[in-house]
Amino acid sequence: MPNQHHTIILKPKIMKIIFIKLSICIFLFSSIDINAQLYEAPNGNVGIGTRSPAKKLDIEGGSLRVRYSNTSPYRRRQFLINTTASDPRLESERFIVFFNTPRASFIDIYAKTLYERSDKNDKENISIINKNYLDDLSKLDAVSYTWKSDKSKKKEIGFLAQDVEKVFPELVRNVEGIEGKSISYSHMVPILVEAIKTQKEMIENLSAKVTKLENQIASNNIPANSSKSRLIKAFPNPSDGEVTLELFIAKDIATAAVKIFNSKGQELASHPVSERGNTSITINSTKLTNGIHFYSLLINNKKVDSQKVLIK
Repeated sequence: MPNQHHTIILKPKIMKIIFIKLSICIFLFSSIDINAQLYEAPNGNVGIGTRSPAKKLDIEGGSLRVRYSNTSPYRRRQFLINTTASDPRLESERFIVFFNTPRASFIDIYAKTLYERSDKNDKENISIINKNYLDDLSKLDAVSYTWKSDKSKKKEIGFLAQDVEKVFPELVRNVEGIEGKSISYSHMVPILVEAIKTQKEMIENLSAKVTKLENQIASNNIPANSSKSRLIKAFPNPSDGEVTLELFIAKDIATAAVKIFNSKGQELASHPVSERGNTSITINSTKLTNGIHFYSLLINNKKVDSQKVLIK
């Protein structure tokens, strides 16, 4: 019987599989050589660039890159662990999202100190903010809450992103591919600083007005030619020891006295005033209970003035 030759025709798909398997075999066999790039140790650890892998996957002499595709528009979806820099880096062309996929929620990040880059040389269109943020901040409501994905139901305190977005849209961001909104709490610090500066200015202005009014009252109460008997002030106020009461008694007054009352109107002490003109009396406040007390000036047994003092 004559020799018969059979021609086997392989489909392109099968040829591609065979080629891939042959390539893998050739690559694995090359690990026998001391200079092999891929090495599996007897304990199952795999090394790339090293023949003594200490971990399940040990890469030496370079960086690790994982990417979705090399074609547009997915080329930017890549994640790198860069060990060539002086400090190891996690790199991405966009964002790095720490996400718990099974729970469909974000995860906590713990660190000793977090430094956010804010170099002047990286920024442009810089302008000083001159705005009163107090009114805007008053529109925000701090809330307590628990996360739906947290089985421990531990309470936390913060803001709702939707509420913050209405007032400060610059602080809120949507992460591509993940439903929900996120807040940059650290970017709220400059707003709080400006609000504190505004509040400080308001306090200083009010303090100056109060001082001016106190001086006017004192000036009106103790003119040299005045015949009105008045209480001037108590100091120190609040007091936790002795308190001095300054007063003015007209020269033609027959009797004058200062009486101390508690907040219920009960008389606690009475001190006669014998001197006339600008004078003062000192009271030992340690004998008084803590709280607000009132002291009244009586001229000829009639109350003409009353003020309060806080005893600590």
